[in-house]
Amino acid sequence: MSRIEYISQVVKENYAFLENERIAEKACISVHQVRRLATKMGLRKNKEFLDKKREKVKQAQQEYYRKRIKPLSPSIEQLSIIYGSLLGDGTLSRGPRSQHYAYKEHFSEKQRAYREWKQEKLSTLGFHITNSNHLYSYSHPLFSELYAYFFPDGVKIIPPKLLAQMTHPLFLATLYLDDGSLILSKRKTPSMLVLHPTIVIYTQCFTHDENEMLKSHINNTFDTTSVALIFSYHSKSS
Repeated sequence: MSRIEYISQVVKENYAFLENERIAEKACISVHQVRRLATKMGLRKNKEFLDKKREKVKQAQQEYYRKRIKPLSPSIEQLSIIYGSLLGDGTLSRGPRSQHYAYKEHFSEKQRAYREWKQEKLSTLGFHITNSNHLYSYSHPLFSELYAYFFPDGVKIIPPKLLAQMTHPLFLATLYLDDGSLILSKRKTPSMLVLHPTIVIYTQCFTHDENEMLKSHINNTFDTTSVALIFSYHSKSS
């Protein structure tokens, strides 16, 4: 067998399932010559080889991405603001090319000062405000972890497992500023005017049972027995 015949045989027998670099080593030729001979002989890589190759590339890309991710260590205050926001106006979304979720919140111009306060408090976590009046974070494993708690089936819930962490006053302040209002009712007596403050939190997207759980948690945690918490219940079943 001549050298040319030997090289052709090596390429033909191995091209479908072997890396071109290894074929080149076996035949003592360059990778470019391997490709040229394969093209000349009409050879193709088989599906199993291509699937494995794609999986290796995918794993390498994921490893590269993981190494570039900056660890985030939110403080109790920052988590409290995020929790209150996620029960209020905030959401978590993922772009078509993103591996992880990111925080997102839209606001009107009259609410800018409040959102700028949020952005300042959460700036170390990558929160920023866009020209289109959105408060965004960057995609990160932290928000993917929160997504699993707050959107287990793609629908926002009040996560019971995280409720015990929602004890900082900033949680209640953020929830109130996002979705609450203060209503004052008055009653006149012969000697005085009595005012009754009521905090109303409009949590329409949650079920009756979820709202009762949140109301009980807030009353017990923040000692709000003197202030009634009224929730607007969603019509979906509990």
